[in-house]
Amino acid sequence: MRASLAADLKSLFLLVALAALGGCEEATGPQFLPTGVEIRTADKFLIETAGTSRKVTISGTVVNDSRWILVVNYCGYSLARGGPTGWSDVWTQSCAAVDGVPVEVPPGSDLDFAVTVTQTSSLDLDGGAEVYRLRVPMFLKSAVPFGEKAFALEPDARLSSAFSLEGPTVPPGTSPAP
Repeated sequence: MRASLAADLKSLFLLVALAALGGCEEATGPQFLPTGVEIRTADKFLIETAGTSRKVTISGTVVNDSRWILVVNYCGYSLARGGPTGWSDVWTQSCAAVDGVPVEVPPGSDLDFAVTVTQTSSLDLDGGAEVYRLRVPMFLKSAVPFGEKAFALEPDARLSSAFSLEGPTVPPGTSPAP
């Protein structure tokens, strides 16, 4: 009886140790960025007009001062507009139009990014009082004693700092939109 109880306690200890070392992971992933991870942008970006098209280039920095490795995908950025029910996507980058590979951002590193957003039927780039955030396509990666684990981040966890869009401005040597 004592041998059986000792074996059961040993098995229980091993299971708890494996879970603590990262042997288990959440099915949905974290809802917030880990402490030390930030997605920083400027407070405002200027809309440019050339002919009848409008665009804005949003740049920022993913700061990783956490213990995690961040993996930022080369495509899949989206622009979210704030509203009474939260953040809703109004523009999503087409991966077919972008060529690249995912980039790892190790602890203690930063990654600068720039994404050009063009006007669409669901996004009228005319400035105004709206508040926007950029949703960055990334996930967390951790090296654990029993292999690497990847954790998806909930969409709202991947939002940048808030900013406004101002303009439109007309680049030198071009004509304004009608």
